[in-house]
Amino acid sequence: MSKVLFISKKRNDDRKVNIYWNYKRLDQNEEIKYSGIYLDSKFNFNAHIEHTMATLITLINKLARTAKLHWGLGHKALETIYEGAAVANLTYGAPIWVEA
Repeated sequence: MSKVLFISKKRNDDRKVNIYWNYKRLDQNEEIKYSGIYLDSKFNFNAHIEHTMATLITLINKLARTAKLHWGLGHKALETIYEGAAVANLTYGAPIWVEA
């Protein structure tokens, strides 16, 4: 499904654009996901950061529940699992959004 994202650096620029594909009007969204990166209409990557944090909170909660089931895992092993999961999520696409 195709979507339209109007990007503007102006603070209150919420124009609606009419773009058609095969005689059907495309939906205009405030944010879209493209290759795992969330882009928003102000191009400030707030949407990407919010989605990434929500994903990490869910992931850390699942890992914490799993760790409780396996108390035999050492502190260092759990730390490695947390770091591996968190770093991979946090740094995905960083060259694109890091300046934001």
